Amino acid sequence: IAYIYRRKFKVDGRVEMRRTYRGRFRVQGDDLRDMSLDTPDKQVAQSRLNELIQERERELAGLTAPAELPRLMAVTTPERRLIYLTAIYTGLRLGELQQLVWTDLQLDAVRPFLTARASTTKNRKEAVIPLHPSLAKGLREAKGKLTNEAALVFKLGKNISRSFGQDLQRAGITALDALGRKLDFHALRK
Repeated sequence: IAYIYRRKFKVDGRVEMRRTYRGRFRVQGDDLRDMSLDTPDKQVAQSRLNELIQERERELAGLTAPAELPRLMAVTTPERRLIYLTAIYTGLRLGELQQLVWTDLQLDAVRPFLTARASTTKNRKEAVIPLHPSLAKGLREAKGKLTNEAALVFKLGKNISRSFGQDLQRAGITALDALGRKLDFHALRK
């Protein structure tokens, strides 16, 4: 369940619509959550709600327990750390990350974003995804003075899943949770 709505309230006996959106969602097996999204823009509100849902799903999967994500980031290489953070903050699939090129990223915009091209997405629809400020900073640093804008952002080998498993082991994070669900690279995007 996930939806956004405007809050009604009475002023001098008449009902008015509040200018900020609120979101209500429930992740499977969790309590209903209702919170302010602090924006009058419906698209921004929907994007924020989606981020909150993904964050809660990751919490329930066990990856973002307060100590686990920093532990994972501490044991990996800077290149893989940036890959993992991109998957976490954008929700891109591994195949989409493999096809991401620098022209897809708008890192110098007021609000940095990336465009997932229709030809690379599973549903064949273009998607504009806002970037977390720390992710945008990391991507800017990785880009450096690169002149080939058509170059791939990440050079992902076939062993990224194995590397992820090894990083989990080094961080002391179990790959199976109490319910028997497997924590793999794909779990980063949830």
